[in-house]
Amino acid sequence: MDNTDYGSKLWCQILKDQLEVSEAQFWACVNDQVRPARTPGSVTIPDKEPIPLGVVEKLIRLVHLTPEEIEEMTKDQAVARLNQFWAEQ
Repeated sequence: MDNTDYGSKLWCQILKDQLEVSEAQFWACVNDQVRPARTPGSVTIPDKEPIPLGVVEKLIRLVHLTPEEIEEMTKDQAVARLNQFWAEQ
């Protein structure tokens, strides 16, 4: 797979779970600048700083942590764990 084409199932998941809109709402926003209706509190803002993708990728590939293990970490913990791995090499 060369990542140039994403399946419709993934597209539907992104619309539903990440963007929290229907396909019609998405295209109305893109084409006509009609923002989807949002109720106060309907959009969740993460309460912790995100871990950079490069750190996540190295923790999975080099340290062999699972995505679930990484998700439980703070950014500082993830960076410290990666630094620990490199220090032990």
